[in-house]
Amino acid sequence: GKTISILIIGLLVPVYEEIIFRGVILDSSQRHLNFNAANIFQSLLFATVHGSLILFPVFFIFGMVTGFARKQSGGLLPGIIIHILNNVIAIIGYFN
Repeated sequence: GKTISILIIGLLVPVYEEIIFRGVILDSSQRHLNFNAANIFQSLLFATVHGSLILFPVFFIFGMVTGFARKQSGGLLPGIIIHILNNVIAIIGYFN
């Protein structure tokens, strides 16, 4: 239902996706690439795992934006907040 969707997709998924993509993958990639290349790489992976060819550009841009938020803030919290807001709005739109 709506409540479980908000809890899992709206709150839990954004936290672990930000840790994985903007934390682990972006940080690891920057050991071998400059930030821009690493950000493109993690954004491509992020968009790919979402499995929608039609929405691929949206997921890619979302990954880029949250990657830049990570760089600017030095932490994951801004990306987590952006991601939570995005997912909760999408869930509410889906159920209404």
